[in-house]
Amino acid sequence: MLNLSDNSLVSPQLSFRFGSLTSLNLSKNRIQIPPASLSGLSSLQSLDLSSNMISDIQPLLHDFPPALRLLSLSDNPLSSL
Repeated sequence: MLNLSDNSLVSPQLSFRFGSLTSLNLSKNRIQIPPASLSGLSSLQSLDLSSNMISDIQPLLHDFPPALRLLSLSDNPLSSL
């Protein structure tokens, strides 16, 4: 579990050295676009992107982590799914 919540992050760059990471909390930041580096987190099962500034999740859908089972996008200004 890596908790980076409530840090005012805008564009977090995640390294492949976190390849065995299973849970990531990026809630309560200032993220507008889901990080492209998420696709490199092959073991990621839970991702919390709630309470950010994400309006479009299309970038996330193209590079979806393969093991992801739980995704939280609540409290974002989503304009389309």
